[in-house]
Amino acid sequence: MEKEINQASGLQPRLRKLLNLIAFLDKETPRHADNPTVTETVAADDYTITAPLGVDFNDYQFTLVSSGEEDDEVVIEESEDKEYTITAGDNATDSDVELALEEEFGGDWTVTADDGQTGSDFDGEDLALEGGKVATVADEGELRFDDDNFYIATDDVEALSESGWKEMSLSSLS
Repeated sequence: MEKEINQASGLQPRLRKLLNLIAFLDKETPRHADNPTVTETVAADDYTITAPLGVDFNDYQFTLVSSGEEDDEVVIEESEDKEYTITAGDNATDSDVELALEEEFGGDWTVTADDGQTGSDFDGEDLALEGGKVATVADEGELRFDDDNFYIATDDVEALSESGWKEMSLSSLS
């Protein structure tokens, strides 16, 4: 019985020490992967863009615009957070757009144009990358917190992990 009391009374100081460690962590609600896939695809009437899977590409939005120039130049400009305008010369092919995406963002992108569409067919179409969300990557034992909960990675969490984060309500710690 005395051993049980000593173990119980030792919890509070260890909990305080743990909460002090949290003060040095960035506030973040970790995610598990949701419907993970190996690529994210966006399609409009005439174009399909497939991006490498990664948290960096989630929710990217593209607007396709023709420059009206008789060339194959492709320019990608960021207008707002995760919103980009792809401006293509009238002679730009899907390969030209694919190369521009890879140069801008890295990774292996695929662009497909139906029926041989070119940059002259870029008529302001809006495309948004959709697909699975990736997990918040962490090593076993890493900690996170937000306004309501405290989180611990109970295993190594990879980008496609659908489990591994456990949570505890902060209100239950008082």
